[in-house]
Amino acid sequence: MCFPQEKYAIILNAYAPDTFYSENSWADANPSSELYYEFWNDIYLMWEMLYERGFENENIFVLYAGGEDYPVANPWYNQRYKAAYHYLDSITDYRAFGTTVDSVFAGLAQGSLGFPQIQEDDFFVLYVFGHGVPTGIKLEPFEPEPGPFID
Repeated sequence: MCFPQEKYAIILNAYAPDTFYSENSWADANPSSELYYEFWNDIYLMWEMLYERGFENENIFVLYAGGEDYPVANPWYNQRYKAAYHYLDSITDYRAFGTTVDSVFAGLAQGSLGFPQIQEDDFFVLYVFGHGVPTGIKLEPFEPEPGPFID
């Protein structure tokens, strides 16, 4: 039996810069008590592009910071970057932690943990946004572990 191709995506914000402050960092030069909206804008715009191109929201898995949309409470912030702009409550599904990332990928690969199983002929988009570190991407709260191709 032939089934139509499904579209799936994982959008991952691999590092929220407000989490750790280090000497001479961008965060030190631009102190804030909030998450940096630039990270949210990038994640949101990727989600929106996929959503407007026919991906169902249920098939776009957004892993952002602590697991909630950016708190768009400031009056100066463009309200367009809210899920409500598309008549949704939220677009963020999970927090961007290493264990969560593992669970989402395993769930989609195996059709477990309440995830659909991605089939060979399905279309899949992986979008990762964040700061890299010498050994790869950084997922909170874990430091990346050196891989076989890292010196």
